[in-house]
Amino acid sequence: VMLHGYGTSEQRMANLFPHLPGEFTCAALRGPKIIGDGHGWFLLDYFLTNDFADVITSTNRVFDWINSVKGEHSSVCLLGYSQGMAMASTLLRLRPKEFAAT
Repeated sequence: VMLHGYGTSEQRMANLFPHLPGEFTCAALRGPKIIGDGHGWFLLDYFLTNDFADVITSTNRVFDWINSVKGEHSSVCLLGYSQGMAMASTLLRLRPKEFAAT
């Protein structure tokens, strides 16, 4: 599961699919917040602060998606860039036993 950075989109992560092992099933998710011409997982202000409730809302949306597909796969790994890594580490901290790698 690949999670993009602030102000970009899932396409940026999907561009990495050809560089990963062929036996991997890859998914790039889109953050729910509109940020300019892109998306984000939660809003940031000028001082890079955020509303933690917003972070948890996005985290739960990702968990819901993962739960909808994880039965079809042998394991789930997370890969994030920038704000996407903040999301990946939050997912890992909340449910560490659910992920093979981050």
